[in-house]
Amino acid sequence: MADQRKFGAACDAEAARVRAEEGLSEDEFLELELTPELLALLEESGGSLIEIVEEIDLKNG
Repeated sequence: MADQRKFGAACDAEAARVRAEEGLSEDEFLELELTPELLALLEESGGSLIEIVEEIDLKNG
């Protein structure tokens, strides 16, 4: 559970960084590239990418 929160926090931080860099609002669609760092966190968490995408989709519902 803690690893999933860590991964989620890393995704949120990366999304915020990219939005700021690109001048996007929080409501604008943002497609994140899975960086080596995010992939490592995913691997550490033992989570499924599909589960994480579904969770993000539900949060953004």
